[in-house]
Amino acid sequence: EISMLLAESPLTLSGTVTEFQTVPRIQAQVRLPDGTLQLSGRWHPDRLVIDAAELALRGSRVQLSGDVSRNGKRTSQLTLRGVVEPADVHRLPLLQSLSIEPSQLRGPIAVGLRFNGDLHDWKSATIQGQLGADDVRVLEVPFTGLRLDIEQSQRTLRLGLPQARVAEGTCWGEATLEHGAGSTSYQLQLDLTNLQL
Repeated sequence: EISMLLAESPLTLSGTVTEFQTVPRIQAQVRLPDGTLQLSGRWHPDRLVIDAAELALRGSRVQLSGDVSRNGKRTSQLTLRGVVEPADVHRLPLLQSLSIEPSQLRGPIAVGLRFNGDLHDWKSATIQGQLGADDVRVLEVPFTGLRLDIEQSQRTLRLGLPQARVAEGTCWGEATLEHGAGSTSYQLQLDLTNLQL
């Protein structure tokens, strides 16, 4: 067991490694001030297989599984699922400076993402997923029935908002981000109807 400070936040790391002669198995736990991170996996010469990993904070539970390439010769394949409470983001030591103020974004957000590609070049990866919220507030504006579809392939990220209720009205939208060699181009369409702010 090891205790340390990370970005001025105390954490404790404990774990075991077994089966050194074949494929090492890893069991690890990190205790944070407001939650835990647990990981179970196998250490292969060319990849880390994450059988199960879970981050649990006050109102958030996120699970991760898949393969992470260790040598760049194969792609990484990861699946992320769970529910994130935006107020929990500032509880993670490395994200404290990026924290979202609780007044800016409130309400649980369901997350489901699949990633296939090089983690060091995520813009070239294939990503599919969805974010959803039954009831969330952005800068105190209420959104209900919110669903954001996410798809990335061939260096183009597409975000689709089929429909949501916002401030007694409705909205839908689409955004496209094309990752070029030195820059990213954006295209956005948004339709807001009958808003009452």
